[in-house]
Amino acid sequence: MKNNRSFRNWTPLDTATRNFLPAHQPPPAPFGHPLPLGGGEGWGEGVARRFKGARRDQSSRRSLPVSNEPSSPQPSPPLREEREEREKTSPVYVVVVPGCALRNWRRIAGLAFVAFVGQNASLQPANAQSVARDALLRDVVRNVIASDYQELAGKCRALTASAEQLVQVPAPESLEKIRQAWVAAVLASRRVQWLQTGPIADREYLSTFYYSKLLPVRIEGVLNSPRPIDDAYIAELGAAAKGLFTLEYLLFEPRAESPAKDAKNSSPDSKTFFGTNVQRRCQFVLALAGDVQKKAEKVAQDWAGATPGDPAARFVEGGQQTLNTLVNQMAKIVEDLAENHLNFVLQLPAPIMRQLDRIEGARSRTSLSQLAAILRGVHQLYRGGEGLGIDDSLRELNRAVEARVEQQFQKALSALEAIELPLEEAVTDRKESVQRAYQAVHDLEILFKTDLASALGVTITISSNDGD
Repeated sequence: MKNNRSFRNWTPLDTATRNFLPAHQPPPAPFGHPLPLGGGEGWGEGVARRFKGARRDQSSRRSLPVSNEPSSPQPSPPLREEREEREKTSPVYVVVVPGCALRNWRRIAGLAFVAFVGQNASLQPANAQSVARDALLRDVVRNVIASDYQELAGKCRALTASAEQLVQVPAPESLEKIRQAWVAAVLASRRVQWLQTGPIADREYLSTFYYSKLLPVRIEGVLNSPRPIDDAYIAELGAAAKGLFTLEYLLFEPRAESPAKDAKNSSPDSKTFFGTNVQRRCQFVLALAGDVQKKAEKVAQDWAGATPGDPAARFVEGGQQTLNTLVNQMAKIVEDLAENHLNFVLQLPAPIMRQLDRIEGARSRTSLSQLAAILRGVHQLYRGGEGLGIDDSLRELNRAVEARVEQQFQKALSALEAIELPLEEAVTDRKESVQRAYQAVHDLEILFKTDLASALGVTITISSNDGD
């Protein structure tokens, strides 16, 4: 039973040969245990060093204060019997650690342990989030970026093959075939246009696929030049006279010197669209198609690499910074689609047909399908293709925002499809549908820059385009 002992059962303590410290300093357990005499090993020495006045036996001179007196020769070590006799007669000093000090030490140790455990606990969600983010970025590289560039390279190879047939047989059939191949290539490039960094920017290939402000006088200068059209000549040309949109000009722009077409026979022929210099124009088309193919294949190979230091590895290693870049570029391309394409067409003064060169894709009547391809590419990136996407991460953080973003994506895509006509025609015949599409895409842009960015912890660094 607790408290069943009385003071009568306690053995009186003999204190005749012991010197005690003041009574207000309770001794630690075990009670009365003295410090070792020779070396001070163990727990006692560590505690004793924390309090002034702690001493050991004279045999351990290292624990004593340094004396300023001149040192004298050290006596030889005493015999074992003499040492034992002296130990019997020497007083024993008991070092007592205050209980408050022990309690404080234990409290500090406990707080340190709690802090350590709490820190590890707080790191676990962060580590898990980092792992999930890395998996998301790996899926984006594999299922979206690398896949889209491989598709683009394949479409460009088909374009070059069609150009070779056109050179051999410049007939309406081969012309129509290469036109279809060009449309497939340009739509493939549009689906990955949101990515404006990485190898395509490092290699300075962006203008090859996306620069549309052509200079027809320079293109005609190449056609009229006696110089052979080879790789060296193509390399000297600026962005305004080569690339996918120069190919559009060569394949779709009617020739001024061509004879008038028969209204009953609207099928194109080589003279209608190539004029009199058919062979050189076909050679120029082949040279440009080969240049585009080489560049597309190089970028696709860059993203297909799996060794450390390759673009794909650096993309994943970027972590949160890569995610920030993705969201910023998605917001930027959606803003560009809304302001520099849809709203731009709405602001053009009449008559529109005199300004077709200002509308991308107007020559090939693909202005609307190109915009739809851009938005589908952004949507594919958002969903991560067949793997993890930004939508999965957003759903874990804020399911309501994820639902709103997906709903607005579908609304914008449906609004673009509802236009049905090329922009250069719809802005006159179906202007209200163009306005609805602009508003839907603009709302998606705002959603990206506010709710989505906030939920993912991303700072939008792009500046809004005011149309300057």
